[in-house]
Amino acid sequence: MERREDVMAFIITHMRTLADERAEDIELTEATTLFDEMSWRSIDLVVLANALQARYDRVFPFDQLMEGLEATGRSDLTVSDMADFVWSHLQASAPESDAGANPIRTA
Repeated sequence: MERREDVMAFIITHMRTLADERAEDIELTEATTLFDEMSWRSIDLVVLANALQARYDRVFPFDQLMEGLEATGRSDLTVSDMADFVWSHLQASAPESDAGANPIRTA
């Protein structure tokens, strides 16, 4: 099972590969903003979203993330926002553990 820390590490590592001279001096933390501090354009976010979907072999509803951001009046995403969103969807789709389960069998 993927941990939130693993999701965060993947995002930060991938962001470093996307960073260019616009953001080379920025320390990437959970609080780093994608558009303001990183000077990202929407295409950069699309590239990160595609990388996350490829890594986890699923489609994430990133439109819901952006709608939620707009609903709160915020105009920028943090690294933590991305990690929390992806991790919560991974958790929601994870199969429940059957440890200790006592299945009922029918004949």
